[in-house]
Amino acid sequence: MRYAIFLLTLLVCSTSYSCDSITVAGSDQWLPFAYSESDSNTPTGIAYDVVRLIGKKLNIPVNFNTGLPWKRIELGMETGSIDLLAGNYWNAERAESWHITDAFANDEVRIFVRSGHAFPFDSLKDLEGRSGVMPRGISFGQGFDQYKSQLDIHEVQQHTQMFAMLNLGRIDYMVLPYLNGQIKTKTLGFQGKIIALKNNVSVNGVHLSLSKKSDCRHLLPQINKVIQRAKDRGTIKDIIKQYLK
Repeated sequence: MRYAIFLLTLLVCSTSYSCDSITVAGSDQWLPFAYSESDSNTPTGIAYDVVRLIGKKLNIPVNFNTGLPWKRIELGMETGSIDLLAGNYWNAERAESWHITDAFANDEVRIFVRSGHAFPFDSLKDLEGRSGVMPRGISFGQGFDQYKSQLDIHEVQQHTQMFAMLNLGRIDYMVLPYLNGQIKTKTLGFQGKIIALKNNVSVNGVHLSLSKKSDCRHLLPQINKVIQRAKDRGTIKDIIKQYLK
């Protein structure tokens, strides 16, 4: 009887980890890490390229499901309909809910304001009494997440809407990853009109995350090995350079 139970346990374990392909979701607005080209739905950016590299090294097909709102992505991660999230910062809540990989890059978060309306910014307390916006559902690091309830800050789905609100003076500041904000300031035609304050809000590692309900969740150690080897060999550095030209 014990032998039969042992064999049954082995069978259950082997069938519960049948990862034939990886369903991947991520942002479509987070330049240069995870976004979609304006003329196509092609997932583009550093995080998506790292996922492609992982799929190739592990010989597992990757299926992208992009264009989803962040809340839908979180729900997919919770249910396991999404196996892997391409690009996120670490925080304690996510670490509890997801299997988070080692970081493959770092990303700085800054405060953006209208030119001529800059204000001293040394800590999050300097944002009190001012109105701001940030992307909906996003974490900007543990410190910011914990302080956010003390701020008059609203969450907006589309980054283009945030830029328009700031440019029209409807809010005092917006919070965005620095590279993302710099690129969009240029592409949206706000150069000289919108600037980043000098000091950062946070500097965060950029990770991938596996759903704890995914059949691919056992791949975390292998994914971390691919990431580390790609960092050691300069492969990820080369990927990043392509997007920072």
